[in-house]
Amino acid sequence: SLLQEKHAAPTLMTFSTKMTRHKHYLWGHSVTTIRLYVILKILIRSSHSARAQHTWQAIPKVSDSDQRNSTSRANSRRSHMPYFPCPTRYYEPHPPHPGNRTVHQLRPQDVEFVASLGDSITAGTGALASNILEVLDENRGSTYFTGGDGTWKTCPSIYNFIKNYNYKIKGGAFGSTRVFEIPFKRKGFGERGLNLSVSGAVAEDLPGMVRALIKKIKRWPGWRRKWKMVSILIGHNDLCSKSCISTLQSLGLSRRVKVEPRDYERNIRKSLDILVAQLPKTFVVLMAPVDVTMALDLVNKPKTCVLSHLYECPCLFGNEDQGGRKRVSWLWRAYRSSLKESAKS
Repeated sequence: SLLQEKHAAPTLMTFSTKMTRHKHYLWGHSVTTIRLYVILKILIRSSHSARAQHTWQAIPKVSDSDQRNSTSRANSRRSHMPYFPCPTRYYEPHPPHPGNRTVHQLRPQDVEFVASLGDSITAGTGALASNILEVLDENRGSTYFTGGDGTWKTCPSIYNFIKNYNYKIKGGAFGSTRVFEIPFKRKGFGERGLNLSVSGAVAEDLPGMVRALIKKIKRWPGWRRKWKMVSILIGHNDLCSKSCISTLQSLGLSRRVKVEPRDYERNIRKSLDILVAQLPKTFVVLMAPVDVTMALDLVNKPKTCVLSHLYECPCLFGNEDQGGRKRVSWLWRAYRSSLKESAKS
């Protein structure tokens, strides 16, 4: 089915109006238009399910030059669909009072904020890169969740999808930022919006991101009564660069981080607890990291890729004495289990 794939198992969990956790599992992780439609369909299905009294089943302004550059690249991904493929109007014979609508009755037009927390994947690092140097660009405006460049046809993101239902949606990211930025010299850079992902981040950094997100959302009037949709995807750097003692760590050039499954789960739970306590009416999309060991199966790689893999993922490439693929694969499976347990509790 469209909800099943081989390599990953993201978990969808939601917080209801009373902040009771509900768990839902979405199998599959490839960031494609079909997967984003699936998340949108879950929102659409929830309103129809509520109508039938069913419950869910487990399953800022950018510079002109930067905007032109992002739009031209986005146009190369233009959808051939002539119109938006999902219904944008709903009929509810007995609509609930806006203040009493629960997550089971949530519709796409009810979502007023979208946000992303995570690492370079959710920051869009190198998403539009055509050479090794452009990998340092964080193409946040083209990311799968908060990307706001173009339209749903050129940038298939949750933000652009929901904009078809609620044109006042907030949190979209535009243009590009850089992995390494010079302070006070951000002219020509894009806008992060509520995409607070940090390239190189690990699970230990997630609670801090959550606090920063809450602080930003609280600046909007009426934030407490508005629905928020937050995606969390973290763990790739825990697996790739922190699950062993790398050369950089040995030289003191990279910090050491606790990455055992219990540490990962503790950071996830802590982050979710902060959201529960401080951000009511929040729909959380909790996704598992990609199985990074798939990179070992790539063949005929250019030398630039070989060198970048050694730098980006030292615990997977060239560290067989510390477990290599076996340890990283074991951690990845344990992380998935931790996410499921976090969603259940």
